[in-house]
Amino acid sequence: MRPCVFRSLVRTLLAACLSAMFLIPSLSFGAQFLKPLDLKAVLVLAEDYSPDLKVARQREIEAEKNIHIQQAYLYPTLDAGGVATTGFPGFNNQMQISGPGYNNDLGASGMMYASPFSQTPAGGLTSQLDVLDLKIPYRIRQARALYRAEKARTEIIRYQVDWSALKYYFSSVRDSGIHKLWAQIDKTQILPVYRKVVYFVNRGQHNMADELLIRDQLEEAELEAASYQALYGQAAQKLGVYIGLDPEKVSVFSPDQLNDDMLSVLTSTSVSAYITQAEFHSQSAHAFLLSRKAENYPRITAKAGAGSAAGSRVVGIQDYAAGVGISVPIFEGFGITSRIEQARARAKEKDEAVKSLRLFVAVANKTYDERIAFDQAELLFLDRELKTDFDAYKVSLHRYVTYVGPLVDVREAIRDLERVETQIVVDKTDLWLAQSSKIILNGGAVRQ
Repeated sequence: MRPCVFRSLVRTLLAACLSAMFLIPSLSFGAQFLKPLDLKAVLVLAEDYSPDLKVARQREIEAEKNIHIQQAYLYPTLDAGGVATTGFPGFNNQMQISGPGYNNDLGASGMMYASPFSQTPAGGLTSQLDVLDLKIPYRIRQARALYRAEKARTEIIRYQVDWSALKYYFSSVRDSGIHKLWAQIDKTQILPVYRKVVYFVNRGQHNMADELLIRDQLEEAELEAASYQALYGQAAQKLGVYIGLDPEKVSVFSPDQLNDDMLSVLTSTSVSAYITQAEFHSQSAHAFLLSRKAENYPRITAKAGAGSAAGSRVVGIQDYAAGVGISVPIFEGFGITSRIEQARARAKEKDEAVKSLRLFVAVANKTYDERIAFDQAELLFLDRELKTDFDAYKVSLHRYVTYVGPLVDVREAIRDLERVETQIVVDKTDLWLAQSSKIILNGGAVRQ
């Protein structure tokens, strides 16, 4: 058996196997397709389904509640307590009773009902207020900055989710387009030539080798169409898994059904969430530095309590107590100074992180600009080349059927059309991916 005939039979068998494995199941699966997904639907579904975004939103809530925790130090506490002891007089003082307030570290205690002078049972109310603590406003400012940084972090997670969705979506669009392209080339360009060649060979007007060569090219197109049908099916299923849809029912549009207007579903801003998050972290670090410096200043605390006891030893019984205390740090083994220097270093670190993230975003934008410019320039020339190749196909085919030119010119023209049209599909999807990725990197989001 001649090598070219053997190779032709092998390719025919391989194409048939691929069709049996992928094409036929994909066609039956295609009958179950949902309506093809557009760009907006894919991004909305990806964001709604993403576990990472759900985690990020809970972090936002956690950071927001931290603001309320810090603001609580601006208000007085009110605690209720009681004690009952027997035996050794004054043992109630050893109970170390204190109210449940958040600022017991400031020295709040059970007041009169924990006094060694009172006779039990005893009980009452205790209140405490930080009249002057300069750390509190700075801690509130720090908590607010951290909350805004957490919201920016959520936007970064959303960008990462959207970028992955874009990658899977345009990969599916590309494979769909190439499959459709090869099927079209097979049907509209190679098959008509094959029929003409068979007609001429059967009449003895051309060499039988022509039939074998064009059949080989026909089978190659069928093989490519079947291969890309399988790739498209897998890419669409991967997209379905990522956005939370049934993978067996996902389909997308082909490139000839899309245009640049589809990117209008994305809003455009000029600030990346990477930079915004870094800026808020810097603000938080500077607020923390100020709170550390405030440890050098006096602290004034007011306390009051009221209640009753079974009696009093040594002194006369009183049913209330009130007082104001002041604390001035003198020496803590250089602990305050070290904490201030530590916070200052942290603030400088966050300032440099802002510059680093600005550089990262700037380089990423230039990379996208480079990809966009390349694809746009290549598409411009490919469109011109496609017209030339199509003219060459028509001229070479006419020369062949009029016995003027060889079949090799027709086959070469078909190969040029295959190459150019495939590259157009690849460049279009790469261009859309780069343009949309740049938009979301700089804070773009799906229009509501």
